[in-house]
Amino acid sequence: MRELGDPVKIESLEILGFLDRKSQLKIDFHSDLNIITGFNGAGKTNLLKLIWYTVSGNTHALLNEVEFSSFSMKTSKYQVSIQKLYTHTCRGTFVDEHGDEFDVEDTIDDDDEEESFDARDKFNHFLSQHGASLFFPTFRRIEGGFTTTQNARTRNPLLFNSTKGKGELQEALASVSRKLSNGDHTFVTSISTFDIAELLLRHFNELSEEANGLQTKMSQDVIEKIRDFRRDTQFDSLEKIGQEAVEALDGIKTLIESVDRQRDRVMSPNVFPS
Repeated sequence: MRELGDPVKIESLEILGFLDRKSQLKIDFHSDLNIITGFNGAGKTNLLKLIWYTVSGNTHALLNEVEFSSFSMKTSKYQVSIQKLYTHTCRGTFVDEHGDEFDVEDTIDDDDEEESFDARDKFNHFLSQHGASLFFPTFRRIEGGFTTTQNARTRNPLLFNSTKGKGELQEALASVSRKLSNGDHTFVTSISTFDIAELLLRHFNELSEEANGLQTKMSQDVIEKIRDFRRDTQFDSLEKIGQEAVEALDGIKTLIESVDRQRDRVMSPNVFPS
């Protein structure tokens, strides 16, 4: 199971000319959960597109698909400001987590094309290298036996039970995911109950292996303590052996209690990969 890297947290967003609106749109995001509501056509999807295309470093799609004049976004990793000049050109600034500021704009060298740089590519480089993210759009995989053939209304039971359409749809969604994902920024096009079950099963197996590892190490440590006790007390008096035996047993008890706490922590339902 792929682990998510250090996630990007969006703190605030200011947009000018969003969907040709004259007023500025400003959003201060909560550090935990944010819910965006609105009527059909209000711009919810376009807002999510702007956010995803920015944090994942898909500036080409951002300029092509989202209508805006300029915007600035502040995250836990960086600050970015982008001004759209035309559909394929932009400029702006990028400030990293150390406070270093970079001006981003097209660089054209008439004498050497290799020294010419597209501002979109520059932004993509900066954005995709900082943090990680997962994006879940509103698609849901079709899990029934739907078909994509033209004669879907026929009463042929083989046609209705066909999984061909399901497979084609799944592959198409997977293709979209591959195209829109960028490094540690993953675009999840669909998820089904089978995916969730597999995810939970993999996670449980990983936790079980970790818990078994703790148990194995504890057994080895107990055996080692017993060996040390036998070696260190072979020439001692019975009274001293008795005292050291009590100390050894106390040490083993402390070790077992510590491992039990670690195992409980590992197998707790609220533990997920960081």
